[in-house]
Amino acid sequence: MAPPPFFTINQLESQQNRTNDPLVSSVLQFTSPNPQLESVLILFHQVFKKQASASVCALGQRLNEQEKDFAGKAASFQHEIQHLQVMMGIVIQLRLSSFHLVLFFTSLCLLLSFRSSRLLARLNHGFKVEVENELEVVWEAAARENRHLQDIVIGKLDVSSSPRDSHPSPAWKPQETPNQAWCQSSAVSPTFIMIPEQRKDSRQHHRMLSDENQRNGLDFYS
Repeated sequence: MAPPPFFTINQLESQQNRTNDPLVSSVLQFTSPNPQLESVLILFHQVFKKQASASVCALGQRLNEQEKDFAGKAASFQHEIQHLQVMMGIVIQLRLSSFHLVLFFTSLCLLLSFRSSRLLARLNHGFKVEVENELEVVWEAAARENRHLQDIVIGKLDVSSSPRDSHPSPAWKPQETPNQAWCQSSAVSPTFIMIPEQRKDSRQHHRMLSDENQRNGLDFYS
């Protein structure tokens, strides 16, 4: 629907002159120029213009303040975002470093446990070898002592049973030594004279004795 036509005052006057329409006459009567009304309208227009300009200025100032406030907030938010990004990077680096430290300490613990197990195995082997060497020394010393005692006993028996160059009187009898008396009174051959086993009373050494050493010792004394 088209809007109604807009007529100016001059057009209405010319229309009134042509048609003598009462409605147009009444409109022209109310719209006839009035100096007092025009002055009031001009005054209202100036006041309204001032108020409008003042409100527009206040609105502009408020908009400028809001824009500055928004700019400051945006800058602070941007700074906060950058700070959070830096902190996030630091946290990620710390997590990575802690993960690397955990891996390092785990590998170090595994390496230490492996080294300690190898060291304990070597120490146990060395201690076993040392005990075996000590037992071997003890057995050798016991064998030497046994041979020495056997040689002494056999030598004294040979000396006592060998013929003498001088012929003593029949009434003289050689005095028996304690070893000779013990050997004569004993039914055991001198070759079977043994010394006590020199073993340590330590429980740890007793546990470390191997079957091979015991078998060698039994074969030696059998």
